[in-house]
Amino acid sequence: MVLASNQRVAQQITLTRSVAKRGSGRRVPLHPELKAALTGLHVVEGKPQAGPVIRSERNGHTIPGSVVNWFRVACD
Repeated sequence: MVLASNQRVAQQITLTRSVAKRGSGRRVPLHPELKAALTGLHVVEGKPQAGPVIRSERNGHTIPGSVVNWFRVACD
């Protein structure tokens, strides 16, 4: 959703109909600072990295509920 077809961080996040609420796909523009941060996460020591942006304690995908809980604790 963050990478363009050339495997670089895109100018926007592309949400396909299959993952968007109510089947309404869209493109969300990225702020330049967010794009720079995502690029830094994607390329480490000159090599592209694969996998999720937000990782669990076990280095895998984080489920949406865990992200919500993390923000809830961080913002209290």
